[in-house]
Amino acid sequence: MKLRSSTLAILLVVILFGGIFVSQQLGWWVTEAKTGEGGVKTPVTISTGTYAGTADPADIRGSYTFSDVSKNFNIPLEHLAEAFQIMPSEAAVTKCKDIEGLAAAGKYGDLEVGTSSVRAFVANYLGMEIAAATPEDDIPPSAIKVILEKGKPTEAQKATLTKMLG
Repeated sequence: MKLRSSTLAILLVVILFGGIFVSQQLGWWVTEAKTGEGGVKTPVTISTGTYAGTADPADIRGSYTFSDVSKNFNIPLEHLAEAFQIMPSEAAVTKCKDIEGLAAAGKYGDLEVGTSSVRAFVANYLGMEIAAATPEDDIPPSAIKVILEKGKPTEAQKATLTKMLG
């Protein structure tokens, strides 16, 4: 049996798009990361230790919006906006990785602020003494002030953060 090149081209397109269609109908074709309920990205929960059953700040990704962080960790969006000097009207859609661009533009001085800074902010704000709360991550002074004034840091975290403010 001989196939013409035009017949082969049509057959190839039908097989390609037919395969995609069937895969979509069966739920096998996934083009974006699955998110939690309502489209909110959900970090993993800590399974052992003092914080077992709570969301893990160390699992915050650059693709998380401040709205995702706010919902997952019960931190008011206004506090996140104030901490990272984001306009309140833009805070809900600002992604954690977006603040790296603000840092590169000099918004935070010489600090290398990024997603790890958001992780450290959340952990310190909640008073969680975990790896994500390390002071080695650059936390802008505005974020430190929000933690000290509105968060629930431990006494040890308060001492470290106060020292970081100078």
